Amino acid sequence: MGPFALVARVPFVLAANLGDASMLDRYRWGAVACLLASVVLAMVVVRLMRRAGQPAHACAIAAVLLVANPLVVK
Repeated sequence: MGPFALVARVPFVLAANLGDASMLDRYRWGAVACLLASVVLAMVVVRLMRRAGQPAHACAIAAVLLVANPLVVK
């Protein structure tokens, strides 16, 4: 994990610290930042695919694979 990813996760971990969060809760809140990054990437890819004339179902499949890929889903 690079320094940018660590810095991007800080606000989410600090938000978890506002309550009574365990270490696991802090990790999960930090993971939300990574999930949001993959959602933004999926939105950009879908927009580019639609501009290129790709059908809607192909865009939906690409978005799902980018957000819910085997590395993310157990």
